[in-house]
Amino acid sequence: MFILTFSLVSAEITPVNLIKNSGFEKDTCWRDSVWATSPEHCIAVADPYNDEEAHTGFYSGLTDTWERPEGFVPGGYELAFIIQRLTIRKKIKDLDSLFFWMYPVYQYRETFHYHYFAIELLCTRPNGDTLRVMYAVAYPGYSWRETQWWKYFFLDAPPESTWSLTKRDLYEDIVRVKGIEEETTLDSVILVSYSMLTGGTGGTRWEGQKVYWDDIRITGYADYDIGVEEILSSDTCYLGGVYYPKARIRNYGREDMENFYVYAEILSGKDVLYEDSYFVSSLPSDSSMVVEFKGYEVKRGVDMLRVYTQAILDECDEDDIRTRVLFTGVEEEKVSGDFLVYPSIFKDFLYIRADKDVRIYDIEGRLIKEFKGKKVYVWDGRDGDGNKLPPGIYFVNNKKVIYMK
Repeated sequence: MFILTFSLVSAEITPVNLIKNSGFEKDTCWRDSVWATSPEHCIAVADPYNDEEAHTGFYSGLTDTWERPEGFVPGGYELAFIIQRLTIRKKIKDLDSLFFWMYPVYQYRETFHYHYFAIELLCTRPNGDTLRVMYAVAYPGYSWRETQWWKYFFLDAPPESTWSLTKRDLYEDIVRVKGIEEETTLDSVILVSYSMLTGGTGGTRWEGQKVYWDDIRITGYADYDIGVEEILSSDTCYLGGVYYPKARIRNYGREDMENFYVYAEILSGKDVLYEDSYFVSSLPSDSSMVVEFKGYEVKRGVDMLRVYTQAILDECDEDDIRTRVLFTGVEEEKVSGDFLVYPSIFKDFLYIRADKDVRIYDIEGRLIKEFKGKKVYVWDGRDGDGNKLPPGIYFVNNKKVIYMK
């Protein structure tokens, strides 16, 4: 059974992140690391599994010119870059802000004059000309001559081996400061690391560097953005009962969203125990709907409910999925008299006052302890055989408690 309700709101549409998978958790858009044979050596490096240098606990992108390439041409230079393309092109007038984290590791910090790293925004102007807007970290006072094809913003060099956040107002920078037409279209984001072979009294040396990048966000106003606003169903399901997943779906975009799916899954560990889907033919702009999926008969302990959307035109993936941790309990008869469990989170002893038999279950719904009669009980975290139980979530009849060390 599906229950769908719609609501319209008058709140102004807020900016969303238009770069998908911006935390570099996926490597589908990256090239392998390759040294070219020409004097202008080119390397594109993806390091999606380096969680040691990651800012958010996942993975980071990496531009790396640390090692000097074999066969390097003296006096030349090396350019390293990664390209991550936006799936939907956006006009500058629809953009809001740029955020990115960077973590540089310099080979020769005192001679940073000879290399730089930057984020480039590759754009197309209304007349068809290509435009590059560069946010570059270079030595103080360094500058390049701007042209109709190149515009620059120079940033202070961040401390070495430290994550630093940069925030920029894109519309202010590009339209108001640089005078670029707001109808200009942003096509892609390019991460660049530039290094040089330098000479002098100390001899020739390669001045490479590593720069880790993470959480690159370009926020703007999406025309098409469907997502899961919240999960509405309970966090507890009962063995032998029926659990109905329920969630609110919202159209965050400026246009009506048509022809998309909403999915619900219930998992135990990595096992998918239940899945259901619903097709939505249309959801108006800036509105929401509530979907209640078909019921799931609970026969074993479960861990998580996952609800997500899929739409071809979706411009933002950060709001596509939500999860809820589920607890499995046992449905008991309604207590007719005095029943008290204290405290709900305990370390040593749990005090129970009841006028009926008391049964204690683990999170999988297994009966582990039983008290007979009508009186006050003290539970010390042991099962019926006297074995000390591990910390975790337990149920005293239908009351959830947490046993801690």
